[in-house]
Amino acid sequence: MNKPAIVASILLLSGGVSAGRSALAASTSPAVTPGGANQRVSLEGCAGQWLFNGVWRVRVNKVESITLADVGNPGFAVTVQVRNGTSKTTSMGYAGVGDTNLVLADGTQLGVDQTLDRVAYSTMVNKDLVPGAGLTQVLNYYLPTKTPTDSKPAKWLVEIHQNTIGSHAPHYTTKTPSLRVNLDCDKSTTAH
Repeated sequence: MNKPAIVASILLLSGGVSAGRSALAASTSPAVTPGGANQRVSLEGCAGQWLFNGVWRVRVNKVESITLADVGNPGFAVTVQVRNGTSKTTSMGYAGVGDTNLVLADGTQLGVDQTLDRVAYSTMVNKDLVPGAGLTQVLNYYLPTKTPTDSKPAKWLVEIHQNTIGSHAPHYTTKTPSLRVNLDCDKSTTAH
């Protein structure tokens, strides 16, 4: 039996194919919406909420609209707090933290691209933090053109590359250490 037929049989027997679709079609041409069934599995929470993946405690404090000086491109400043939640001194980069992305409600993905913003991001990722220590960093994300957008920030993503973790780095306590912060919900507490 060939590989697609085996996959189709497994899908059919496991109930993994909906009625009206053939198992072979489902196994060879998945039709999914971007960010849907194939999105990166991540630890997920809201703005203002601490997320902990066994190594890093991360919280998005606020998101503000900004404009790139001298160019005029609109963008967003994301203020994040990061704390080392382990018993070892380490840096985010040594522990496999990759790029961050800001995803707008219309699906537009923005990265930290400008030179000064890359320096701020690099400083954050490469700073050694002793156990319990933390930092607060503002990361700026800009649209590629001067055209303003009505689309609001929806998610802030942190990718953890488990295959690039240093040999003496702390270990994540979850199989899904990447982070997804939903910005359309806010768990911040305000003093009354």
